[in-house]
Amino acid sequence: MAPNPSEPHISPMSDRLEDLRTALADRYEIEKEIGHGGMANVYLAQDLKHHRRYHLGNFRRSSRGRL
Repeated sequence: MAPNPSEPHISPMSDRLEDLRTALADRYEIEKEIGHGGMANVYLAQDLKHHRRYHLGNFRRSSRGRL
């Protein structure tokens, strides 16, 4: 089946996680995904500057226009 150009491309979870790790590498170390829902994925991350752990939410591309 050919991809539909009107639908947004959704990368596999591993690609999205690697993209997020790359984008935030200077500030956070993304440890793992700890949850997901209909609109976002939530990750456990270590703040490299303040040495604290945080939960980071990342909205999925397909849900960004709905807010």
